[in-house]
Amino acid sequence: DVLSEDFDEADMQAAMEASLRESQGPLKASMPATAGTTGPLSCPKCTFVNPPGRRTCDMCDAVLSHQEVEVQDPDEDAAALAAASTVASPSRGQDVSTTGASLKGATGDELETKGCQYELVAVIHHHGQHAFAGHYTTHVRRPGRDSDKRHWLHYNDSVTRKASETEVLEEAAKAGYILFYSFSEATTTAPRSSSKNRPRA
Repeated sequence: DVLSEDFDEADMQAAMEASLRESQGPLKASMPATAGTTGPLSCPKCTFVNPPGRRTCDMCDAVLSHQEVEVQDPDEDAAALAAASTVASPSRGQDVSTTGASLKGATGDELETKGCQYELVAVIHHHGQHAFAGHYTTHVRRPGRDSDKRHWLHYNDSVTRKASETEVLEEAAKAGYILFYSFSEATTTAPRSSSKNRPRA
């Protein structure tokens, strides 16, 4: 076919743009614009945080829409995580006081709990600025009564290595996400005697 003389430069440009849209496929051509969003968008497929205005994910090329959840300001998110952090020190002999609480014995007598001792046995660490994206590593204490058998292991994907207790506590203070404790002992007093049980004089 021969082009007609009426086919000007503007028509040629429009035809080229239409051809380009068709070559990108139906999803790419009909993508909703995300330019109206004010913050970065989290990809629904891989959770990668994309800059504002992106139409596709920089990591996996998934289509982003205006319906995706806007990501909070990284500084606000990090501050919220830091505020919710729990200190993991000390790792042994943690006294969780339960003064005023009572336990029921087999006979129904009340026992006052003086304190409960807990030991830190594992920590899951979160590395990243956002709670819903990042990398997770784990420290786990190997059980044992002997100090040579009882040590910490660090798991990072397929890599496992020994770790010092100091390293565990330092990393837990910075990036601790979930801390696991094991109950070690509770000290209790003898049952309280009542006036009914006292011998008569």
